[in-house]
Amino acid sequence: MKKSIIILTVFITIGFSILYFSKKTYFKFVNYNRKMENKVYKPKNFNGNVILIGPEIFGFTQDIKSIAEKLSNQGYLCIILDFYPTSKKKSFDYDNKGRDISLDLFKSLNKEVIINNIKKLIVSLKRDYQIKNIGYLGFSSGAYIGYWVATEISLVKAIALVSPGWIADENFPLSKPKAPYLFSKNIKGSLLLIAGDKDKLVSVEDLNTVKKQLETTPVNNEIIIYSNTLHGFYIKSRSETYNENSSNKMWKKVTKFFKTKMEIINKEVLFVVTSHSEKGNTGKKTGYYLSEVSHPWDILKNAGYEIDFVSPKGGNAPVDGFDLNDPINKKFWENEVYRKKIENTFKPSQINPKDYVAIHFAGGHGTMWDFPNNEEISEIASKIYENNGYVSAVCHGPAGLVNIKLSNGKYLVDGKKVNAFTNEEEEAVGLTNVVPFLLETKLIERGAIFEKSGLWQSHVVVDQRLITGQNPASAKQVGEELLKGLK
Repeated sequence: MKKSIIILTVFITIGFSILYFSKKTYFKFVNYNRKMENKVYKPKNFNGNVILIGPEIFGFTQDIKSIAEKLSNQGYLCIILDFYPTSKKKSFDYDNKGRDISLDLFKSLNKEVIINNIKKLIVSLKRDYQIKNIGYLGFSSGAYIGYWVATEISLVKAIALVSPGWIADENFPLSKPKAPYLFSKNIKGSLLLIAGDKDKLVSVEDLNTVKKQLETTPVNNEIIIYSNTLHGFYIKSRSETYNENSSNKMWKKVTKFFKTKMEIINKEVLFVVTSHSEKGNTGKKTGYYLSEVSHPWDILKNAGYEIDFVSPKGGNAPVDGFDLNDPINKKFWENEVYRKKIENTFKPSQINPKDYVAIHFAGGHGTMWDFPNNEEISEIASKIYENNGYVSAVCHGPAGLVNIKLSNGKYLVDGKKVNAFTNEEEEAVGLTNVVPFLLETKLIERGAIFEKSGLWQSHVVVDQRLITGQNPASAKQVGEELLKGLK
């Protein structure tokens, strides 16, 4: 009898433990910030991704809850954010009284406090749970907050904003001293904006202003404007503004956006290109060598990888080896998204190494001047490598490897087989006495085991998670070897 009771007690204890920890996995974080009473929707089959939902001024309405339920049914853990932590009431009626009360509440918010609360929630999610990626879906005022989230929280990688009221309004109380769109250069994630052409809170003119601002940034973005569509077109219970056709299109676009971007986020590679445009005192121009970007890019992009660009100075990177007779060069150069990215490269300070599974140093003579002593880029590469990521470099790109040190104090290349633009090749192009050092010699000084082939021959060396190529002819194979490693 006693044995039966003990066995029963054990099973009950295990049962309650499983129930508790299962529940805890999804709900404990609701209480991370006592000031926010966020509403959580737990999926039956969790895909590891979280979508934060920024509701419009009316708060936790049934329409917003329905959207959260739909996304939850697709496997996302959805959290409707509480923007009114000081208010006992979390939902307001769609009438003038409800609009006035909720708008007053919204205007009284402290933007910094709201953003910090969201940051705390995100950090807690990332720290304590097996969260893959975090997205944000905002409506109206929630989309307004979402634009601030996009500019200030790099951990949110996919941001969809529907009818984003006031983002271009510098007179709006929460926009002081500047409207959110003016901070577009700080956006790291992919951005989707959807609005109607008859929206009173964000006009077509406003959206075009935002679009021009976004064009100066490397961020992936898309702005969609639906015709004959009012603000609040997605709220079915608001018959005076609801537009079934636009609402259905919005829903399809948003779900596809999150599905695509959430999958891509785990497959990001960082390309490093030079900011230096002069070959010493020769008066000749240089920059990154186009094919040493385009050929690895083509291999990785075709395999579903997203590529970001960083340079020592950020901004427009100078280009060399500009040959559009090469079909891959032409393909890259005519790709609007990536052309924009490489003409608006990130600064090293904008990069989070945790976002990338690999880093690739493209060549071009300019790298010899600005890669070796850039401590920020060296640290980024070291962190990616020590996070089980890959490091690749081609031609003069290995100039970025010469000063990378690991946490054990050793140079990355020490004891590893590598290659790069050889001393003979440097002599053949007449720049032995122009470049600040000879790359082959410097790598050997750092303890590398240097391998090479004859002039202009393709030669690629793989040693653990370090992949190096000798010259432009090696660029494609470097991309192929990097892809093999990543798979």
